[in-house]
Amino acid sequence: MATSLNETSKNLAQNVTSLRKKRSLTQARLAELSGATRASIALIESGTSNPTMEVLLKLSRALQVSLDELLSSP
Repeated sequence: MATSLNETSKNLAQNVTSLRKKRSLTQARLAELSGATRASIALIESGTSNPTMEVLLKLSRALQVSLDELLSSP
């Protein structure tokens, strides 16, 4: 069954928030590590953002996880 964009955004929001907190990172520090803005991180964590593939790759590298781990159900 195909996952809807809303479900994927929700998964991404939960995963980024959880992974960031597990690593004791602030949104600002994750932004620095990934090259994204803090506002972008906040929007992603709220589930209201539709980030580009480039931003997703930067986040996955900064959090040291695969894209699949970022987007899959928590």
